[in-house]
Amino acid sequence: MKLDQLLKNLEQKTIRGSANPEIKGITYDSRSVSEGYLFVAIKGLELDGHDYIENAIKQGATVILGEDEEKLRSCSADMCLHTADARKALAVLAGTFYGNPSQSLGLIGVTGTNGKTSTTMLLKTILRSAGHKTGLFGTIENTLDDEILPASHTTPESRDLQEMLGVLVDKGADYAVMEVSSHALALDRVYGCDFRAGVFTNLTQDHLDFHPDMEDYFQAKLRLFRQIDELEASEPQGRYLVLNSDDPYSKKIANTVSCKVLYYGIHKKSDYMAKNIRVGLNGIYFEMTHPGGTLEMHLRMTGEFTVYNCLAAVAIALEEGIETDIIRNALAETKVPGRFEPVQEGQDFAVVVDYAHTPDSLQNAIRTARQVAVNRVITIFGCGGDRDRSKRPIMGQIGTEESDYSIITSDNPRTEDPSAIIKDVLAGAVEDKNKYESITDRRKAIQKGIAMAKKGDLVLIAGKGHEDYQIIGAKKYPFSDLLVAREAIKERDE
Repeated sequence: MKLDQLLKNLEQKTIRGSANPEIKGITYDSRSVSEGYLFVAIKGLELDGHDYIENAIKQGATVILGEDEEKLRSCSADMCLHTADARKALAVLAGTFYGNPSQSLGLIGVTGTNGKTSTTMLLKTILRSAGHKTGLFGTIENTLDDEILPASHTTPESRDLQEMLGVLVDKGADYAVMEVSSHALALDRVYGCDFRAGVFTNLTQDHLDFHPDMEDYFQAKLRLFRQIDELEASEPQGRYLVLNSDDPYSKKIANTVSCKVLYYGIHKKSDYMAKNIRVGLNGIYFEMTHPGGTLEMHLRMTGEFTVYNCLAAVAIALEEGIETDIIRNALAETKVPGRFEPVQEGQDFAVVVDYAHTPDSLQNAIRTARQVAVNRVITIFGCGGDRDRSKRPIMGQIGTEESDYSIITSDNPRTEDPSAIIKDVLAGAVEDKNKYESITDRRKAIQKGIAMAKKGDLVLIAGKGHEDYQIIGAKKYPFSDLLVAREAIKERDE
């Protein structure tokens, strides 16, 4: 694409150069530059792309675009462009370069603290069962129809996202379902994306290492719904929002938009509402009332939180015109890895692995465990390093208060001392020290929890869910709660 074509939707000014070269690619990573590329210098959280401009030039970058005018003027590039916001510029340029693919897809964005992964995977299953080629972008994986790519962020960087959306369009996809994190919204990764619908799951404490407070966290989430509302106001196409009526933030969202809003919930009257909920270890049953009638749902997943995720996914599916029989059959056998996932090796007690890593999700997981356990609930949990420290004592209180016994251990300590993280968690623990202990080594903690389990107990291993690694320092080491739990059960039997 010629440079002038690429710049047609971008506000910028030329620092140096007057040519109109053919641009063969766009990147924000100097290591991936090739001959004829446009390099966008972004100021990151730890590194500044402007410091890598010369590297990009050596690699063959034809044009440099950034927001630090001084560094642009001092670089050796023949063609330099300045923009006020390099992140938004990257999103606009990538959208233009790849043909604005989101406009050719039914793009569904799901945001909230908890439930994004399950909701998107349930919705993807329904859409595919209805015969729609569907892509998925999320925490566990990025799926481009039949091609599965590893996920490095919950939501990919704008340039990568636009390329993958373009691949989906080329593959003939109808829909893309995307987890939209607060980081992605704050850092403009989805800027310029044309969402058909947006889902709000909930908002509880998390990411306060990135956001200064809960209001800032909420404002980041709100950007998705305002983006959809602005698109609908400028070009009406029937875009809509699906909000959790049981979460107080939903009303705040609804009060800021003028597009169509639908509600789902359990406790407040909603357009899509669950009643007669029955929770078991190996599944749930509930009746869902909706504008067209009543739908009986049986899922192999369990917990009240699963009901919410299911309601949100079904609400979107029905709004998109999918038949109820297809929806019911699609969800009957669906399971999401690491979300209250049972580990069954023939033992006479239950073991469950769950991704719960926030105060709210930990509490929900333990309360679900209480509903299905015959006897005690033994919870193994920890907190991640280099992340929101203020939630650690809160999780310590919840874990020790709501469980019969707790083992506090390492999660992904990253660059922090695991013992120091555990100390922060223990600051919120209950006074009765007979109710908990700490074991820094996560493998040993899981082994201890399973070794002490008796008939009818439930061992809940919380925090990492589907992850098959543990981050210690700057390295990832192979580690799966699911596999370690299986090994521990077999060792106990032996």
